[in-house]
Amino acid sequence: RTKYYTERLTGYLDQWRNHVFNEMRTGVTKCRPLWEIANGIKLLMCQHVLGPL
Repeated sequence: RTKYYTERLTGYLDQWRNHVFNEMRTGVTKCRPLWEIANGIKLLMCQHVLGPL
């Protein structure tokens, strides 16, 4: 049951990440400093939050 929850949560986070990065590439925020902030958040989430799971 925990594995199912973790996989579902990971799927939701992947969908959100893909949406945000797509919007940053094609939408409103093409600014490099904002891209660096978003990339830092991605690394933080993937390596330090989801990685240990």
